[in-house]
Amino acid sequence: MAKLEIKYRLEGKALPPRPIKVAIGGWGGSAERKKENGSRPEAWHCPAFTDACIHGFELLYQYETELQVVNVSGKVEFRWNLEKEPGEGGDPRKDFTLSHPPVTDYLFGTSLDIQVPPGYVLRVEPHPRFYRDETETVAPAVCGHVQSEWWPQKLFVVFKNPAPGQRHIFRKGEPYAQALCIPRDDFVLTEMTPEERESRRNLEKEILLAKPLIAKRVWISSHNAEFTDFYTVLARAFALKGLEGVQAVVREGVERYRQTVPTGKSVPEYLELAKQAIAKEQFVEAKEILHYVLDKIDPNIPEVRRQLAVLLWKWKVPRGAVMAMRRAVELEPNQPDFRLDMAKLYVLVNRPDLARQELQAALAIDPSCAPARQLLGQLTARPSDGAPTN
Repeated sequence: MAKLEIKYRLEGKALPPRPIKVAIGGWGGSAERKKENGSRPEAWHCPAFTDACIHGFELLYQYETELQVVNVSGKVEFRWNLEKEPGEGGDPRKDFTLSHPPVTDYLFGTSLDIQVPPGYVLRVEPHPRFYRDETETVAPAVCGHVQSEWWPQKLFVVFKNPAPGQRHIFRKGEPYAQALCIPRDDFVLTEMTPEERESRRNLEKEILLAKPLIAKRVWISSHNAEFTDFYTVLARAFALKGLEGVQAVVREGVERYRQTVPTGKSVPEYLELAKQAIAKEQFVEAKEILHYVLDKIDPNIPEVRRQLAVLLWKWKVPRGAVMAMRRAVELEPNQPDFRLDMAKLYVLVNRPDLARQELQAALAIDPSCAPARQLLGQLTARPSDGAPTN
């Protein structure tokens, strides 16, 4: 595919537009939190978001002086120190204006002329960092299309006003909007045929069924949510071989799922399959087996929840292990072995207070439970590196 040539003209102090890079260590999220078990999900973990971020290019604020757009009790003010704006080449006071009443927006004259190729329009929208901003200081650009193939005027961008008590901040070199070069719309909306609907529906079901086994990487976040790179795997397959490549990868994943989770087994048989998978460190496969039992047979089987806790601990997902074991205890509160396993997990995650409660509950059920009595006596000692093993 030929590259599009997008031309620009700079006036005054305008800075040239540039391709967008996801700022890992900035608005894209922390570089320390990898795609691995226990990490908090970050923006750069999501390929759909990162692909949208790097599409098009970004527009940069050009003035030395920092501008603050402040909403004071419903009245919007522009605040800056013009002593920090040396030389000629534009005055920010002339570039920023409030919209006509009712004042809901403000305008920025960019001193930048961007010309798109024939048949395209220039689309301006919020910069991706706006969506990740927790300070409420990034200005949200109002979307707009400009037929800049023939329109030679310098671009102006409209921003939604900050809420009362909040402010937007513009600093030199920081991006304030994302610009896209897109074809002018010329399309017809057509409902799929019954055959097309059925094909898409079946592909959707198969992807949902097998996505953890399609993925090359699976990890559990710090909040016990599962993340995979199956979308990236399928996108690569499409780039190489089109839809047939996607379908081939999905068929392989479905077949692998059916081999991993055969139908018609009893719950004890599924539990044994899960234990075998855990022993081989096939954690994704073990999870699929256990979740099949919970989703298709019975969500309230205590032993399945306990086995899920074993899996998640070995998979280095302590929060998930605790949650699974806690659910097992809720389903089987009068089983001392379950209470003992819950206590072991609490010791391992440094909650001796909760471990003590579980051990006391186990001994109340069965005063002769020697392991519970022994652990209760040793609770102040350094926890050992272990986990429930039943």
